[in-house]
Amino acid sequence: MYNSHSNDRASEISQKALKRITEHGLPMLPAIYEVWYVHFSGENPELSHAIQLIDMDKSQTFDRNNCLEIYEKFLSQNEQAENVREAGNQVQTTISNLNTLVKDVHNTTADYNENLTNLSNKLDQNSYSQDEIQGLVKTIATDTTTILQKINA
Repeated sequence: MYNSHSNDRASEISQKALKRITEHGLPMLPAIYEVWYVHFSGENPELSHAIQLIDMDKSQTFDRNNCLEIYEKFLSQNEQAENVREAGNQVQTTISNLNTLVKDVHNTTADYNENLTNLSNKLDQNSYSQDEIQGLVKTIATDTTTILQKINA
């Protein structure tokens, strides 16, 4: 991130950050300094956009509270941890849904296999007329359509 700046660039960014903090009469807090340092480094466009929105809104001024809000939203470890938790929850939900889908496909396939086995056994045990065989084939076709509909649902 911004730790990779050259000394000259880091000094330039620091001077801009300190100047802005002083101009707005903000307290010299590490979080506030980091907000302005990151803004002037250009490394967090979302943070810079939030600052620009406050800048454009003439009814707002930069104060301790809105600087700390920007810090919490864009730089805080708490916010990053919350984002990781959210992503983890989404992954867990996706895995759970996938497990349910796999179980459903397994059950449907097992039912289909059982139906095919029963039909095969019937064919092995008796001699059937052509009409009876056509009826069994229609049953297989119907079961095949049903399983395809369940899989594609």
